[in-house]
Amino acid sequence: MTTKEMAKKWDCSVDWVRQRCVEGMIPLAEKQRNRKWDIPETVCKPPCTRHRAVVLLQLLLEKAEGNDVELFPGNDYDTNEKIYGYLAENGFITRFQYKKMEKNLDSAKVLRRGKELIESATVKRKKHISKRTTVSAEADAKIAKFRVEHERNSQTDE
Repeated sequence: MTTKEMAKKWDCSVDWVRQRCVEGMIPLAEKQRNRKWDIPETVCKPPCTRHRAVVLLQLLLEKAEGNDVELFPGNDYDTNEKIYGYLAENGFITRFQYKKMEKNLDSAKVLRRGKELIESATVKRKKHISKRTTVSAEADAKIAKFRVEHERNSQTDE
């Protein structure tokens, strides 16, 4: 299915579907030669953006390292539960018993696909590092002295 067809099926915008494909949140989506996305009809709608998924994946990694972290941050328990379920069903983390999710989630491990999602988010952030250029010039004319300063902020987008 195309992004347009999926947008209609999921009742969201084409841009939203395309962005989830670009982010890697729809793992079975493939970009075709004509630059369009081919998405399997059976794929479920991602319940969140890459950013939120990466935050939860990083929490799981922290927990696996023995750190005391809250795996259900914020007040939206139901949404976090849906996200963890989506991550498990799509191979970002190992499957676990969904009954009593909060208790059984400790056994979930971040898989290669989940680590790649974290890495892609980290690389994307590094590409948007702000650069500052300052130009300063002075001149001494017989009539007057003047000073010109110019500052420019830019972001790289590779």
